[in-house]
Formats: sequence, C-alpha cells, structure tokens
Amino acid sequence: MKKPFLLLFLGITLLGFSQNTLIPDPNFEQALINIHSKEF
Repeated sequence: MKKPFLLLFLGITLLGFSQNTLIPDPNFEQALINIHSKEF
C-alpha cells in the first residue's frame, strides 16, 4: 500500500524540479530570454 504513494510522491517531486535550469552566465541567460520572447 505504501509503494504506490511513494512512487506518486517521487514522480511529482521530479516533475516539479524538471523545469528549472541554472545558467551561470547572466548575459547568456538574458540572450536566451530575448530570443524566446521574439518568437511570439
């Protein structure tokens, strides 16, 4: 009974962190943001 809840909790946790990336260079990060905003 505990195993499905554990798998569900781990799955939700991994999905929550999957969208965050660290880009160490702030200028490069801003360039990526600018390119993405020009596409729309």
